[in-house]
This record gives sequence, structure tokens and C-alpha cells, in this order.
Amino acid sequence: MRPFEPSDIQGNVVRGYDLPHACYLHAAVTGSPADAVALLRQLGTHVTTAADQAEWLARRRATVNVSFTSKGLAQFGLTPGEVGSWFPPEFVAGMACRSETALGDADRNVPAYWEWQNFRPDLLITVHAPDPATLDRKVAELSDATASAGAHLELQYASTIESKRGRSRREHFGFTDGISQPPLDTGSPLTANPIGGLPLAGGGWAPVPAGEFILGLPDLDEDEPALPCPALMHNGTYLVYRKIEQHVGAFQEWARAAGASAAGQMIDADPSAAAEIIMAKLVGRHKDGRPLVPAASPLGSLPSNNFRYEDDPYGVQCPLGSHIRRANPRDALGFDGALVNRHRLIRRGMPYGTPYEEGAADTDRGLIFVAYSGSIARQFEFIQREWLNDGDVLGIGHNTDPIAGTSAEPERFLVPQATRSVLFDIRADRLSQFVQVRWGEYFFQPGLAGLTWLCERGDEVSRHGSGSGSRADHETAQSATAAGSPWYDPGGTG
Repeated sequence: MRPFEPSDIQGNVVRGYDLPHACYLHAAVTGSPADAVALLRQLGTHVTTAADQAEWLARRRATVNVSFTSKGLAQFGLTPGEVGSWFPPEFVAGMACRSETALGDADRNVPAYWEWQNFRPDLLITVHAPDPATLDRKVAELSDATASAGAHLELQYASTIESKRGRSRREHFGFTDGISQPPLDTGSPLTANPIGGLPLAGGGWAPVPAGEFILGLPDLDEDEPALPCPALMHNGTYLVYRKIEQHVGAFQEWARAAGASAAGQMIDADPSAAAEIIMAKLVGRHKDGRPLVPAASPLGSLPSNNFRYEDDPYGVQCPLGSHIRRANPRDALGFDGALVNRHRLIRRGMPYGTPYEEGAADTDRGLIFVAYSGSIARQFEFIQREWLNDGDVLGIGHNTDPIAGTSAEPERFLVPQATRSVLFDIRADRLSQFVQVRWGEYFFQPGLAGLTWLCERGDEVSRHGSGSGSRADHETAQSATAAGSPWYDPGGTG
């Protein structure tokens, strides 16, 4: 078994950067294979690893990470056959092909309404920085490098939301975000506090094996999972990118109306306070991050992640349909979390757009959702389709998450009480959803050795013309994927 190698794993996976500014550079390379390889070698000199990210952050340097679409891997030297046989079908097809079938997206969340209609990148270059000036310098440097390879760029900026007390961890709806992250068992000092990891029978927690997110490392099923091409894939991970527009005005307007109604029938509070309570019920936490169920957390400490749902089986404290209970049911499905443990995500997203002000347009702000996983189908697609866009397994029927649901089903939200439960209609008269998917894609983020291997393969193709890697050949392979080749399962969960 190979040891944990932080110097070979790109940064922001094992631990987040926690930097306030970011830019996502989506690049479609149109130059020659030699130009593409030269670009990749240049980008490799900028990449931050898990081993050196602490030093880079201490020196206030910008961090850089590089990942590829399946089209990009073909552009950099892999043949369509290699891409199709080495990588899982959901990655090869891309998010647009999987949106309606494997994710359950519907209405205005489907690709026909996305931005960048005729653009699929080869590369995602992600830059994080401590301040706007540092970010702009690094983005300009990398933009010049990609231009030399004949790349077309689309940029997406993001930043944490600034409040009166400075930068916060809140998203645009006003809730503290990013609290619940799976702690990784790396067998090294980088292993995090296990709270919020795998719930143990009788109490306590265990960290999640790193192989659930990093390819080639021990996971919950195997000590050393086999990889089709270890030289490229070991210490890599899959990155899910999803731009989600948040309709803050619609969310606040609905909450005010619901609060006015609930203040007289279920909550002993004035309408304004009732609206805050209802919004907390939708999310599963208060705006400051405190969970709705009792948690073991010292008073005045950071929002706790040390809680379970075993003492709240009917959702009286935290409704069964609340967002955080859907996204990570913890022990709520029984069997000491065994039905949940293999469906976890490392989330590294960031808000985009300016904070909402009353009367402003309810567009152009939201979340750049970024998540890492060892299996896109088993982790991200399963969570979105089965837990966020449906509710059967959670005991609430075919009903979607009002915060992150993207299906066409009406959203009804039940708030159980000891004496009388209340049902809220989230989408009366087919009102707009609180969120809308604006774009998305699947990427593979290799380790540093994998980047080197890809450069060497690209050099070989450039010198000898062996293999394929041409755009036309890959598009042919992708069309076969979407049409139902033997290894493509549009609705599978892996």
C-alpha cells in the first residue's frame, strides 16, 4: 500500500484554503498539441500541493489548481478509447449530458437555459488569493500563458461576502456555510478532528478514509482500490463545478409571507421572528450556524458539527426535509450511518455576485459550488437526485429540497410539532424556485505525478502523432457515450 503523499496531491482537497477571493478560469485550448503541452508544463510550475499550501498561505501567495474535462484529457494526448475505458461514464459524458437523467434537473435548471451554451472547456484553472490585487496579478499571468496556447477563456470571479464586521462565511441567503465537512483519515498529522465523520455505534465519530475522495487510497470498501492507469490517476480526484444562482429576494419575500401566516398558527412570535424561525427550519441551522438539534458544543464556540438525529426521528426540532438533513442525513437513515457514509462530499465553494439589497434585481448572485469526490455518480449525483431532488428515502414523499432542489416537483415543506404540524407550499402558483442552475461541468484533478505523466504523453503525441487526442475524435466518442455505448449508464449511481 502506498503511503499518503501530500506533496503529490493538489491543494484545497485535504484542507481548504479558506481564502476570500477566487477566479475560475475555464480554458478551451485551440492551438497545436505542442502548444497545449507547453501550457500544461507552465501551469504545473504554479500548482499548489497539500504539502506546501500552509507555507503559501502564510506568505500570502495566490494558490493555483488545474483540472481537466474528458474533452481536455483527449486534447492533451489520451485517445478516446483510453478516456472511455479508464474513466467512469458520468465524467466522460459531462454534467450537461447527465443533468436531466442522473441529476433530476428540470424546468429552467436544464442545460438549455445555462450560460455558455456553445462552450465546453478543456481545463479549469482555479486561483485563490488573500486580496483582489494578488488575485488579479495571478489571473493576468495565467491568462497570458493560456493565450499563448491559443486558448479561449471564460472567467468566473467569486469572493466571500463582506459584512459590517469584515469577511464572513455566510452565503447570500444569510446562513453560515461550509461547517459540515468530512474529516479525512490520512494516517498523517493532516488528519482532522473526526467530529462529523462516520457516526459510531453508541456515540463518537471516526474520520472518513481518504480514498473516498482521493483515488488510489484506502476507502470504505478496499484497502487499495485498483486504478486503470495509476500513473495518471493515483492521488487524483473528481471535481464537480456547478454555478447556482440564488433568488434572495424571492426567498425573503416568501419567508415574510410564511412568517405572517405562521405567527398566528404555530409559532409564538411576531411575524419577523417567525420568518427567521421558518428560514432556519428550511436550512436546518440558524443563520449563525447553530444546528436546530442539541449539539455538544461549548457556549460561545464555533458552530457545532457534533450532533445526530437519533433523538429527533420525526423532525420536530430539525424537519426531515431541511437542507442539511437531506445533504447529510448522518444517522437518520439508521444502521449507524452505513447508508450515508459512502455518499459524502468535500465542499470548497464560494459565493459570487454582490449582496442583495431590497428592490434590486434578483439575479447575478449565488454560489459557485465546488465539490471533490472519488465517485461523481455515487457521491454528487446520488445526493442531488435521491436526497435533494426527491424525498422518498427520507420519509417525506416525492418532494424536493426548497433550498437546493432543482427538479420540477412542487415543493411542500412540513414543519412537525408536538401538537399540530404545518405544511407550507413553497411554490404556490408555480412561483420561481429559490435557486437556478446556470452552468456546470465535471473535471478530473490529477496529482502532480499525474500532471507530469500527462505532459510526457502529450510530448509523445506531439512528436510521433501516435494516439488520437484530436477534438473531432473525442467529440465522436462523446456522442457515442450519450447515445448509449455499453459502458454508459445515464441513470446509474456507480
